[in-house]
Amino acid sequence: MKLVRLCSSNNGVFTSNFGNDMVLEEKSKMALLNLTFTSDIGQIVIDNNSSITTQTDDSNDLTSIVRFLDGDKFNTTQEGYDRFVAVVEHALNKTLGFGRGIDALANNTGSQYRILKDNSGSYVIIFRYCPLISPLNYFIDPQSPFTAQSVMDQAFSIKKTTTSEAGGPVPFFDIDLTLEDGELARTTNDANIISSTTQISTGSGYMTARIANLVDNTSVLEDNGFAIGLTNVCLSTIGINAGDEIPISRIFAEIRVNKPLQQFRYRSITEGTTEFTSNVYPHRVAATPLVTGYLNLPLGNTWTQAPAAATENFDEINLGPIATYRRTQVGSAIEHWWEATSATAWNVYFTGPPTPNQAVDTSVTADLTTGVLSFDTSGTTFTPTGGAPAVVTIPVNVNVHDVMGMEITQNKLSVCVYQDKVAPNNRQVIFEQDIPVGTELYPYLYINGSKDHVKVDMNNWTANSLETLTSADFVLNGDPDGEGWGPDERNGLFFNKDNGMRNGQQRLQRDAAASNIQSALPSVYYKQDIEDRRFEKVTLDMTLKMPKQILRNLGFKNMEDDGDNIFNGIIVDGVWTTADFASGLPSIYNSDNFIVESTSLRLDSYDASRVMYNTNVQFAGSAELSGRRKNILMTIPSNDNNNGLVEYETNTPIFIDIGNAEKINVKNLNLRVLRKDFSAIKQGNELAIMTLLIDN
Repeated sequence: MKLVRLCSSNNGVFTSNFGNDMVLEEKSKMALLNLTFTSDIGQIVIDNNSSITTQTDDSNDLTSIVRFLDGDKFNTTQEGYDRFVAVVEHALNKTLGFGRGIDALANNTGSQYRILKDNSGSYVIIFRYCPLISPLNYFIDPQSPFTAQSVMDQAFSIKKTTTSEAGGPVPFFDIDLTLEDGELARTTNDANIISSTTQISTGSGYMTARIANLVDNTSVLEDNGFAIGLTNVCLSTIGINAGDEIPISRIFAEIRVNKPLQQFRYRSITEGTTEFTSNVYPHRVAATPLVTGYLNLPLGNTWTQAPAAATENFDEINLGPIATYRRTQVGSAIEHWWEATSATAWNVYFTGPPTPNQAVDTSVTADLTTGVLSFDTSGTTFTPTGGAPAVVTIPVNVNVHDVMGMEITQNKLSVCVYQDKVAPNNRQVIFEQDIPVGTELYPYLYINGSKDHVKVDMNNWTANSLETLTSADFVLNGDPDGEGWGPDERNGLFFNKDNGMRNGQQRLQRDAAASNIQSALPSVYYKQDIEDRRFEKVTLDMTLKMPKQILRNLGFKNMEDDGDNIFNGIIVDGVWTTADFASGLPSIYNSDNFIVESTSLRLDSYDASRVMYNTNVQFAGSAELSGRRKNILMTIPSNDNNNGLVEYETNTPIFIDIGNAEKINVKNLNLRVLRKDFSAIKQGNELAIMTLLIDN
């Protein structure tokens, strides 16, 4: 009698290679003593090498994104199935990204996937190609049943707003946000002017708020500026409305500005309740520039230094919060920072980037006519080689002011500041964090400083356009109730998409002076069209590629084989939505037994489970079954559980004849565990263990 123990981590395939041959006498027999493994029987399994691909515009390869999935498994309870659907939806949204700047053709900003059921209980994968929404701006059709105020009441808890421009074709037109007259500055976050009751898009999207004006109130407290953020719960559902203090424990992410010469602050749910100070300073935030009329030093490159024979250059790289230009010397490691303090006066710092209150190392005076720069103490001069550079006159232009933002793409949140600096410094990332499966995020904005010191505009975000959908039938039957946030022309909130984007967004994109910020912002314009974001009533052909293994568990039939399935959808004009409908109810593979088959030794066993082998023809249940010889060692029952664990052990081993007529030497002993239809199992992460007995 021999005992052989085998292990496998390869979907139930057991292989062995003995160092010394195993001698089997004639007419040996083999039996299965015990077997333990986990499989997808009674479970839903996602392989860790599978992937999902979305291409939202088949004519544009830049819109194609591939993302690999993390391996996972789910019990076939209701809780397990709900978790599976949430994970797949999360993975679908991970394939959505966006381009930057008006020139970006890849634009998914605000788009997202959702998995819902239709009225029959079958699953539907819905994709909506959706542009940015400006929540404080509405363009209401006269025939629409909605009014701007009623839509606002549905979507937001709002208080203490002032309007910079009255009148116009809509009730709310380009809103600036401040505290009301007489409202005092505060250090608390209870002046939450806007608290959204609808989610931000969890596919791809972003939120912005521009620092229209920020003045130092000279206070030593944190009672100036404002903040934007995302909570992980709708605040109104826990009794927090506009004007109430926001619980710190509910903040998923926040960015706050206090004063022009203080770094941005931030909070992250991954860091607990502590507020941190970033290394990013505000750049342009005041309605009245502090300094204007100075020389544009980079235009004078290269500069000749005298009396020393040296060549100098100026650029706008790595400036920090106060420097205007950086000076570098050709062939030298010298790197200094220059700060314009008036039209002709410059402070020079030898170390940097300099920070507020850093000691000045020397000073320089500029001749605006000749462009010559004269050091005040050393007698050194810099002379531009191309003549006097132009004078910089900073306009009173809010379009070049800092924009605070939060970007959502590929299941990651990036908290940023967009600044009027040369790339890559035009997008300063404060921090990034992953967005877990099932996370719901709700925007808010609060103001600390008084009306004289703080003004906010361009407060926009991508609302979740599929949040309130309860059924997927609208795809076939229309959406008469305007479910979700659109984009259906009967839904009032989405009429702001017409005639461009107000509330600061469109004017920024039109302003050539704001090109640095334009190129950093996520693109919200379809095919570079800033005049009309309705997609001009066109359709888009899109492609979704998913593993059949996942689709089978969602009820998509005829997908029993492994591999991928490709959906070719049409994003219909007007509703900008496409959907893939499962052909039946979700199906989990169940098996009342497994087969243990030898692949190296011939066994005297037979299978008679089919009418005819090697065919998929369906025969009547009364048809006579036929048999064939198969190397079956044992059939074992499936355990009655929903975690995929199979444990088998026999008290009385059943030996099967190997049928060797003479003594043989065996170096390899290979077996495999199969489903009852002889298809391969999907093994879990745990090691499968098999013990055999061989009777000589």
